Amino acid sequence: MSTEQAEQVREHTRGSKIQWEYLQVTPELASEFLGKTECNTRPVDLATVENYVQEILDGEFVDGHEAIAFDEHGCLVDGVHRCEAIVRAGVTLPMWAAKGVPSDFFDKMNRGRNRSFADVVAAERRIEAPDAKIIVAATTITAKVDMRMPKQKWRQSKAFKPSARTFRLMAEKYAIPHQLLEHTNAAARGTKMQKGVVLAGAYLIQRKCPDAPVVSFLQGLGTGKGITDARVQLRDHTRGLKGERKKAWDQFTQLSALLHCWNAWARGTELKNLQPSAFERLPSSIREPVDKLPE
Repeated sequence: MSTEQAEQVREHTRGSKIQWEYLQVTPELASEFLGKTECNTRPVDLATVENYVQEILDGEFVDGHEAIAFDEHGCLVDGVHRCEAIVRAGVTLPMWAAKGVPSDFFDKMNRGRNRSFADVVAAERRIEAPDAKIIVAATTITAKVDMRMPKQKWRQSKAFKPSARTFRLMAEKYAIPHQLLEHTNAAARGTKMQKGVVLAGAYLIQRKCPDAPVVSFLQGLGTGKGITDARVQLRDHTRGLKGERKKAWDQFTQLSALLHCWNAWARGTELKNLQPSAFERLPSSIREPVDKLPE
């Protein structure tokens, strides 16, 4: 990078807390950087790494304006593929390094592979990629509910495809707690439902009834031990679905059934009908629990 180009980069970020440093990145230094990726859960794309290795060995790798980047905690959030390629090629390369990059810049970094919404969530919350994908699914489902999107549009991928900015606003608005994942994942396994659906349902219930025993409700769905209420009906039915009957239980139907199950449990009643036709609409309201609920 020329002196003029470097000054342009510094001017662009003047006044920010980002610190810039021009480094000779040796294979040893690149390996050290790769040891600082605990918060970057984006999987390594080996094809991208191999392409970089070949470019390096052929002398065609360009030292462009894009730096490797570390966040406020010292985690390497951008440049994993380039560092991995340097280690494999065994060649030292000059490269800019940006330190102290705010986490909310992460979704704007785009070298090698585009980052998904799950990549962004995983980095910001410092959670594993599979958990981040569930949160993304639950966030999208919650947005569909709040938009009152009709069931027929839930299956249409083009009906709701938020931009990166829109998703960030959704994620900030809902802030679905990943602490619920342990219980929602267990409930999803117990009912054979989608994990994102169960997490969204738990969030919607908790949003409406902040003091309700949501965890107790989920635990019963997960284990089925010692319960004789509506949760048993839902578990037995969904675990027995196969073939075309299982296909009819799409994302919308699952969420509707889960919320109807909550309402029945909250009132101490049974689920009257477990056919997909009974869940063509979401419940008009989420019920506050009665004083004494079954465990």
